[in-house]
Amino acid sequence: MAIGQRYEAILNAGREVVARRGYHVASIREIARAADLSLAGLYHYVGGKDELLFLVLDHDLDLLLRAQRSRWRRRGRPRPRCWRSCARTSISAFTTRPR
Repeated sequence: MAIGQRYEAILNAGREVVARRGYHVASIREIARAADLSLAGLYHYVGGKDELLFLVLDHDLDLLLRAQRSRWRRRGRPRPRCWRSCARTSISAFTTRPR
C-alpha cells in the first residue's frame, strides 16, 4: 500500500473508532487494528492519539475549505445572507464523502 493510501486508512480508522467509541474510550491499539496495522506500525505514522485527532481534524477541515472554495468559485463569495448556504455545503462535505 502506498504511503498516501496508508495515511488515509489511518485517518479513516481513527475517525471511525473515535466516532463510534468516543475519544476517551477509543484506544490507540483499537485504531491500529482498524487500520490493519500493528501498534508499532501505527506509531511509525503518528505519535499518539492526540496527534491522530489533530491530523483527522486538520484533514477534514481542509476538505471543508476546499468544498467551500469550490462553491465560491461557482457562485461568488457569499453575502452575509448566504451563510446558511455555506453551512449546508459544510454539512454536505462531511455527510456525503465516501467512508
